[in-house]
Amino acid sequence: MDEITAYKGNHKPWRMPVWMIMAAAKGFELYSSLFGTQSPLTVDFVKIGMVSYYGDTRRMRKELLPELKFKTYRDGIELF
Repeated sequence: MDEITAYKGNHKPWRMPVWMIMAAAKGFELYSSLFGTQSPLTVDFVKIGMVSYYGDTRRMRKELLPELKFKTYRDGIELF
């Protein structure tokens, strides 16, 4: 994201601290439990988003990558 905003001449996006996002999620959950509505943001959802993901990409690199027009986002940054 930082490289794309620099390419476009925009400022870097600001980041919210984790405690602030968790506080918002807890606030939404509290409001939802009090008024019987569905929460748009939950603590569980935030925690899931914080998990690092890892996968085996050998097949993708072998079969798909050679076919791609832009092999990295830097190769196709002008599309942004």
